[in-house]
Amino acid sequence: MKKLLASVMRFADDLLFPREVVCLCCDRALDEDAEGGVCPACAEALEELNVRQAAWDAAHSREDLPEGIAFVCAAYPYEGPVRRLVHRLKYESVREAAEILARPMAYLHAEEEEILVPVPTDRTRRRVRGFNQATLLAGHLSNTLGMEMCEALRRVERRAPQTGLTLEQRRKNLVGCMKADSVVRGRRVLLIDDVYTTGSTVAEAARALYAAGAASVGVFAAARSSGAQADKDVPFLLRIRRK
Repeated sequence: MKKLLASVMRFADDLLFPREVVCLCCDRALDEDAEGGVCPACAEALEELNVRQAAWDAAHSREDLPEGIAFVCAAYPYEGPVRRLVHRLKYESVREAAEILARPMAYLHAEEEEILVPVPTDRTRRRVRGFNQATLLAGHLSNTLGMEMCEALRRVERRAPQTGLTLEQRRKNLVGCMKADSVVRGRRVLLIDDVYTTGSTVAEAARALYAAGAASVGVFAAARSSGAQADKDVPFLLRIRRK
């Protein structure tokens, strides 16, 4: 039944957002000059955002880090076409958006990490989307970097969504909601997430990873955001349902 549902969702994705037909950022028809699922204008905008984020990370990536996190690097700031891609991935289940977001993540500066671990989502959200978006990103990075990827983290309890919570509420909301497998014992973990906001989620993930024996934890995210930006991008009706 799950396989059938996944096939139906993939068919719907292809029907609504055909590959190589419309730009995943702006919905304009793609011409022969377009590459990688985005039009030339959006590709240029993404490149500019990537360069800006790289400069920001070089100056700030080790400032105000959550406890247990060695570094945080992001491919983009969470704005413009990047927000549109994340929206398509998370709320419209368009898997192709993950590949576009993951491309520049492969060039982020890491240290000596040994294993890619995606931030987990709970069963309900995974069932609705048909996938965990962080796992898709980690899978693309694994293929590009030749690094092992393992879903070593899991949600053991469902908690209220982080949307609209204060920083302190976010931290308390997630305490104890994750556990990690022993496969991370003694290994340097590269934690993968779609959007880094306050650091509460990766801090809880790091706690679980260290409890399972991880040697260190660094973070790669597709985008870096402020809490206000993240809340603004969630569809209005979806925000109502989550309350």
